[in-house]
Amino acid sequence: MSKISIIVPAYNVEEYITECIESITRQTYKDIEIIVVNDGSQDATGRLLDEMKEKDDRIVVIHKENGGVTSARNAGLRCAKSEYIGFVDGDDYIAPDMYENLYKLAEENDADIVFSQKFYRVHSANGTRKATLQGGKLAEGVYSREDKSIEYVWNNIWNPEKKSGLLPDLWCNIYKRDKLEKVQFKISNEVTYAEDEMLVYSLVTTVDKVCITDDPYYCYRMRDNSAVNSVQENFMSDLNRRYLFIKEYYSKHYMSEALLRQLKYKTVNDLFSLRFLQSGATNFHMFPYELVPKGSDIILYGAGGVGKSYYNQINKNKFCNIVAWVDVRYENFSNSKYQIKSPEEIKTLKFDYILIAVIDKTMAESIGEEICNKYNVERKKIIVYVPNGLIDFIEI
Repeated sequence: MSKISIIVPAYNVEEYITECIESITRQTYKDIEIIVVNDGSQDATGRLLDEMKEKDDRIVVIHKENGGVTSARNAGLRCAKSEYIGFVDGDDYIAPDMYENLYKLAEENDADIVFSQKFYRVHSANGTRKATLQGGKLAEGVYSREDKSIEYVWNNIWNPEKKSGLLPDLWCNIYKRDKLEKVQFKISNEVTYAEDEMLVYSLVTTVDKVCITDDPYYCYRMRDNSAVNSVQENFMSDLNRRYLFIKEYYSKHYMSEALLRQLKYKTVNDLFSLRFLQSGATNFHMFPYELVPKGSDIILYGAGGVGKSYYNQINKNKFCNIVAWVDVRYENFSNSKYQIKSPEEIKTLKFDYILIAVIDKTMAESIGEEICNKYNVERKKIIVYVPNGLIDFIEI
């Protein structure tokens, strides 16, 4: 059994995958298992992986339908057999001594996680590369739950004044497999943004000992068309998923107050990031993704600011199907770009839920009761939700 399993999710990276895998096979630490997950690539990625597999029996290649990076990582993790797990993205590459040095720190300190808090951001222009050193601000050292020194890490997950903290990227580190699995497998395959942070920020509060080093080993390649550089249509829904996922861990922790405060500050920081500003969201109210099953047929009731915010989110990310958008003032929207209909449409439509898009809870509940009585709708099909706006995150 190998000591370290290195999982590589790969999707349409034919230009980079050979350099990536060769940087792993050339590690000075040889006792490794290399699990590469070809996540439904449409280019030559799969063929190149099969060719490399024939040259090195430490390489395991999994071919699967496209399911996203979380799905690929989970597929690799289910196949892994080693005590420690590392991750490398298919378009990046690593220093030859990365896993030898990280594993040495893990073994010497019996660490559940070894964090490498520095990495190289690699830009390419005119055929030449330029690498700049990036990373977190936490001090090097070994931090344990036993002597409570790990509270230093928990108190510095995110510093709102410095706008930095524990580096949340998944790929700089190594993790004990048994600790990692308990959190990683809970992350939905549907998450495409901030899945690294969901894992790292949650996992670090469940372990007993971590080691932090400033030695940089990972080379993160900047690409114009990579997912992290694009304005993702599901950015806001994934941000909400991340917040709720991590909040569940922090709420149960004995340092919950400090942890939740940091989580809220980090969420605010991301809300006002360039990606959020580019998304064009104004007067934003978070759609209640946790209450509406994905793919449901819904009637949206209310065409005010809340209803418009909900509609615009779902119109972009297709999380569910809006079979009708109704409002008692539907006649006022006759010249609007939105097709608002009379609530009487409820009697003629098939739907799973009616979502009340009203800011006032008392009014929303009253509307819900009226719908049940007037249109003979089951109460369980009415969703009354006080929407979260930016202010809900800012009030910390």
